[in-house]
Amino acid sequence: MIHKIAVNLGISVARLFAEEGDASGVVTVMREGQRQVLRTEHKRAGNGVTLETLVPNHLCTLLEVNIHHIPVGTSSQGYLEHQGEEMGYVLEGELELTVESQIAIVRKGDSFFFLSHLPHGYRNIGLVDARVLWVNTPQSF
Repeated sequence: MIHKIAVNLGISVARLFAEEGDASGVVTVMREGQRQVLRTEHKRAGNGVTLETLVPNHLCTLLEVNIHHIPVGTSSQGYLEHQGEEMGYVLEGELELTVESQIAIVRKGDSFFFLSHLPHGYRNIGLVDARVLWVNTPQSF
């Protein structure tokens, strides 16, 4: 629901929760353990998916990069559709990725790409929590 609201506002979900930071430097470093984490809570998804922000949302307008932490059995709870492009790199675990009517199984070391306007969703079908480096442009979540 929050994703749909953000899309209608023309901003990303992460921007709704972004903390303003110091933009005075040329390079922004986001240290492990100090990055913003956005937790999604789905009644049917157990603990939900968490998104660990890798780029400062208050500075970026086009690029969105997160590590998606996806517990075993958790899914996107339906399909998302928005403008842009997405790619991912599976750091750990195994996902069933659905884009339109195509289903792909992606595992550790696999990468994927798709156009974001196509209905898409995912589900952790593995035996361990999945971690996926996920890149969107423009920002959508």
